[in-house]
Amino acid sequence: MNLLFEAPSAFRARASLWADELPASPIMGSGLIEVAELVCAAGAPRAGQLALEVCFSARHASSYGLLGLTVRPAHGELRARVRYDERGASFSSHNLNIARYDDTLAFNKSQVFSSFPQEYAGKVADTVRAFAQESPSKLAGILDVTTAAECVVGSSRLVFGGIAEALLRILSLGPGALLEEAVPVVLDALWPGPWCSVRGAFAR
Repeated sequence: MNLLFEAPSAFRARASLWADELPASPIMGSGLIEVAELVCAAGAPRAGQLALEVCFSARHASSYGLLGLTVRPAHGELRARVRYDERGASFSSHNLNIARYDDTLAFNKSQVFSSFPQEYAGKVADTVRAFAQESPSKLAGILDVTTAAECVVGSSRLVFGGIAEALLRILSLGPGALLEEAVPVVLDALWPGPWCSVRGAFAR
């Protein structure tokens, strides 16, 4: 299922949330960062998939990121395996073979690629570690980060850290949560303030 939502036009912000499916933008590199933290969470999310794509513009600068993961149940630990692309964030001529991600919300679709450099993967790993240490009773499980896309202009460690934080908060809602219940979680993690309205239905 996929839910698309957006802010009023003045913010030029929109997001897309996938549950039980992942967008077609796999991380092709073999780089891997692993995080394992002991937690005291009583339960664990059911096995599944979750992804979030965000795009927003403020003060003449745009921000973009897409991150997706698979989830497996586990008790007593929060473990993450974050894959990354060794080709890095450079979009110079020797990296022109990186595939474009065309089915994107980004304002400039021609500059979004299915790549995920180590610096962003490291930020995602740091976010998982911090979440486990600060909220050890909220979430346990094994997370495999296998899907991502970045933009030539607008992607950053800050953006991917916010997306990772939103995904962790959504997972901590529990296996019975509805997709719509995740919307305020995304807003609170990325854009505080109750200004977002849901548009349309499931499935884009």
